[in-house]
Amino acid sequence: MKINICLFLIAGFFFIASCSEEEIDAPVTGKESLDNFSLIPVEGTIDVSLVEPDKEVIVSWTEAVSGLNSDVTYTWVAFDESGSITNPALSIPSDNEGLSTQLTFTNSQLDDALSSLGVAKGQSVTFNWNVIANNGDYTLTAETSTVTLERGEDGMSNFFLISPSDGAGVSLISATPDEIVEIIWQESFVSTGGDITYEWQADADGGDFDTPLLTLPSNNSGVENYLTLTFQQLEDALADVGIDPGATAMLDWRVVATSGNFSSISNVYSVSITRYLVEIPQLFLVGDATAAGWDNNNNNPALFRDPVNTGKFYYKGYFNAGAFKILEVKGQWQPQWGSVGDGILGVNDGTGSDPGTINVSSAGYYEFVFNGATRTYTFEPVDITGSASYTTVAIIGSATPNGWNDPDTDMVQSTVDSHIWFITSESLVNGEMKFRANDGWDVNWGSDTAPYGQGSFGGPNIPVTEATYTIWFNDLDGRYALIEE
Repeated sequence: MKINICLFLIAGFFFIASCSEEEIDAPVTGKESLDNFSLIPVEGTIDVSLVEPDKEVIVSWTEAVSGLNSDVTYTWVAFDESGSITNPALSIPSDNEGLSTQLTFTNSQLDDALSSLGVAKGQSVTFNWNVIANNGDYTLTAETSTVTLERGEDGMSNFFLISPSDGAGVSLISATPDEIVEIIWQESFVSTGGDITYEWQADADGGDFDTPLLTLPSNNSGVENYLTLTFQQLEDALADVGIDPGATAMLDWRVVATSGNFSSISNVYSVSITRYLVEIPQLFLVGDATAAGWDNNNNNPALFRDPVNTGKFYYKGYFNAGAFKILEVKGQWQPQWGSVGDGILGVNDGTGSDPGTINVSSAGYYEFVFNGATRTYTFEPVDITGSASYTTVAIIGSATPNGWNDPDTDMVQSTVDSHIWFITSESLVNGEMKFRANDGWDVNWGSDTAPYGQGSFGGPNIPVTEATYTIWFNDLDGRYALIEE
């Protein structure tokens, strides 16, 4: 594509050169000399893209040394095939008012020039350029060079993540839930000048981000190039995707910038985030919906802790019509857990107000699930039709008084719920044990976790550490709790 370079114009920066010729001086006897200099070639095609409007394009040359070291001024000139050094289309002083051996343009200035020439996006133009050096006595030029400019297509610029640094680790601390984690990245630019929004994405280590685990807009509804999250927000987000309390999630994260039909994706960093380790000693039921009534020290039924997700507890059993709460210590009203909203747990640790009750509208079998990490609960009716009933349930094994021999050690059946069994002040030694029904081995439960777990029929032996325990067992789901006294 041939373009008359005499039309080249950038408002406020370039001048249109006159069509009269400027004579290059020859050496004059008795005048100050000026040494030769050379242009530094521009390699390849310069991509003039408005996705980086302030990016600088620099043309430069070697210094022309004046004989008496007086100042040398430089003028950059450009011309096409119909022009010449003495009849240029452009004549521009170099940087620093003509004293520098370089001239700096920005992509924005060059794009304006190409647009004024009628160069469409994606097209290019090539022209000649040279530099005129002058020390007041002598004018000198170098060997002419060429440069090719290509006007970039519309789009968005690349951008990169800043912090947290790649491979950083964040440990969430329950005592400071409002502490801030700030995620920062560079801004992206769009050639059309439209608004840009950012979305932070996190996926499993090595994931492809097709379905990210977490997606959040940046601050100010996606406008800012940063995202601030509290420890509690991160804790809740990790809980929602199934990361266990105290566990460390290895994540990859990136940011997607969008403007209209254009988008740009950052590089990927990795981060490790460790969830709160929820430390709840034990939980017990209290209330007229339970076997203990509103007595806080009446052999209150224990909730069954999850052996892996230790902030999660279960209780599947019979509830009377009425209400209940949850206590951490028998004989004490605080710490006390209850409802502060539909499915939302609240706690009075002894310094605040007691939460509300969890209400039971009609008697029957329910499953209550307590999640201390997310401070949520579920309470749903269950159908136990077809569930087996047992005359006795007992413990047996090397950790029990009679070892693996008969008689086994019978547990006490709840008078409110025939599927709940307990035994108090039972001294066990180092060893193993199982639960079994009806003084025989036809039905037995075991698991390899202690002091909490969920036994399966014919499962492995339960490891036991010597101590005196209150033991609870639920034959509906096989859950058990060995609570040291």
